[in-house]
Amino acid sequence: MSYYIDLHKIKLPDYREKLRTADLLPSRRLLKDNIDAKFMEFDNLGIKNLGALKSTLGNKKKFAELLQNPVFDENYLRVLLREINSMLPSPNKFKDFPGLRPETISKLENAGIKNTFTLFDHIKNKSDREKLQKATGIEMSEIMMLTSLTDLSRIKWGSAVFVSMINDMGINSVQKLANTDYNILNEQVRIFNNERHYFKGNIGKHDIKLFVEAAKDVSPEVEY
Repeated sequence: MSYYIDLHKIKLPDYREKLRTADLLPSRRLLKDNIDAKFMEFDNLGIKNLGALKSTLGNKKKFAELLQNPVFDENYLRVLLREINSMLPSPNKFKDFPGLRPETISKLENAGIKNTFTLFDHIKNKSDREKLQKATGIEMSEIMMLTSLTDLSRIKWGSAVFVSMINDMGINSVQKLANTDYNILNEQVRIFNNERHYFKGNIGKHDIKLFVEAAKDVSPEVEY
């Protein structure tokens, strides 16, 4: 069980098709251009999965070697790496979750747990959560809230405030979010945010769509 998506399990042909149909940010839509030829070159180089592609793009020497191929240009390769990296979002810090008590944060930090990534192994199932409760003295109701916040934080675009709002709305797991109709959720978020004021402005429907679609890529690793 892993906090992050295992990129090595995603075959390049599958990722190519995902990119082809994805609703990408405007700055990343160039990834669809001449996509078959580019991914064929990756295959010719022996790059068979997304983990290997990420490692290649992150290596300065290999990156420079790719630029010798006329199919690629620097901007395309950098945007591609950025898109891949976005599938592995930075963990959320506990202090950034609205409503989380300072004493709870202190108890977690005293146990060496600094963020949602380091908390993950302590909340994956009932047994893990019971051990965490005994070790920290945190109430189980709060541990369950932390479980949901950690699970939702694994999703691309999942900022601390945003996942807090989604959780407070009753969508408390990756699986629940993945099965949600983004059209309905968009209206629910608009109403809920107007009542609770998590964000000053309205959240765009496109952003809600991207978040729900990203949840579908995250495996439901947490047992509730």
